[in-house]
Amino acid sequence: CQIFADFFASNTTPCVGATVNFTDNSVGATGWSWNFGPNATPTTSNLQSPSVVFNSTGLQTITLTVTGPNGSDSETKSNYIDVKTTPSAAGAISGLSTVCAGDQQVNYSVNPIANADNYIWTTPSGAIINSGDGTDAITINYDVNATSGNITVQGENVCGTGTLSTLSITVNPLPADAVSVNGDFIVCQGETGVMYVCTAIANATTYNWTLPSGATIAQNLGDTIYVDFSAVALSGDLTVYGSNATCGDGQSQSF
Repeated sequence: CQIFADFFASNTTPCVGATVNFTDNSVGATGWSWNFGPNATPTTSNLQSPSVVFNSTGLQTITLTVTGPNGSDSETKSNYIDVKTTPSAAGAISGLSTVCAGDQQVNYSVNPIANADNYIWTTPSGAIINSGDGTDAITINYDVNATSGNITVQGENVCGTGTLSTLSITVNPLPADAVSVNGDFIVCQGETGVMYVCTAIANATTYNWTLPSGATIAQNLGDTIYVDFSAVALSGDLTVYGSNATCGDGQSQSF
């Protein structure tokens, strides 16, 4: 019968150092001569179905020449094997390293990582990736309870993961909500020096008070105020909220 050379590999996209099994699929062959290129171990073989390890990345051309009673034939598959390796180390992460709890749409990115098919990001507790997960650029939403920690990224492909890069994140807190105010909430017009004390607001450096019409703060000690009510003061809400210089205002509460 006519002689015909043919073959196939167990994996055409192996990782560096992985074993690839070649299977002879020829017709009429009784002798085999393989050439796997200079980056293979072995580079040549006379086995019918040899196993080969590729030692460096790149495209590899494979040739099989077969002989038999009816002559010889060759099959060359150019760039048949594409040898992969793990991704390179991730570079520095770009983006804000100091944020406030509650900040939204904060951008982070890393330069493209060689050989990466996917990007693995991790974020601190309460920092949620809003868009771009799996790519080299993401946006993060920090919830109001987010905590400080690290953002990391590393490249990934079928051969594994590369060295990760880390950016330390400081999350400054928002002032907490006001919980309660102690004081006399039934007063008379013309009454003066009425004391109101706000339960301590976590992360607040300033307490902001608003009063009903006709009421004025006679003395402000931050979490404690003394209020004078005029002869025409009206009923209404007493409102307080905390603030700090770094992240602004907390939620106000009315009493």
